[in-house]
Amino acid sequence: MKKTISILLVICMALSVCACSGGDSDALQKGSDRESYSPDYGELYYEANGVKFGIMDYADEVMEKLPEPSGSFENESCAYQGKDTVYYYDGFELTVHKLDGDDRIIGVKLTDDTVQTPQGLLIGMSETDCASVIDGLGGEKTGATVYTVKAGSTALIVGIGSDATVSSIEFAVISD
Repeated sequence: MKKTISILLVICMALSVCACSGGDSDALQKGSDRESYSPDYGELYYEANGVKFGIMDYADEVMEKLPEPSGSFENESCAYQGKDTVYYYDGFELTVHKLDGDDRIIGVKLTDDTVQTPQGLLIGMSETDCASVIDGLGGEKTGATVYTVKAGSTALIVGIGSDATVSSIEFAVISD
């Protein structure tokens, strides 16, 4: 029960810190011209089935290279007006939102310990090992149980459970 509460608290903190930071979301919606798009996430990307992708990438271009999702659902967006669609894949979830007529990736969340990030983060790893990876990426401990790394419009948020192991890993859109 404590671990479940801890995980829920980490998720709530991550959402409130990043997605609902109250910044100007219109700035991210401008310039959705595919030809001029250049990712700003640097090293903060995820890779699945040999496909590298990150925050604000065009969802259709990424999803056509991935296997079919096992399911999806829609919910009200916290970062933008309207609805987000969450797609389920083995080991991760992909959150997509329509911006200026294009579906863009606004979140990637690892769901179990069968996958890890290209940066070397894995659910279940020790906090000490996590802190070492985060430090190497230029991140920091931003709360009692949260580590954060930021690059461009991306935040990599890692939650630590009550057992001092990684309980959640999420790439999320941020706004200034």
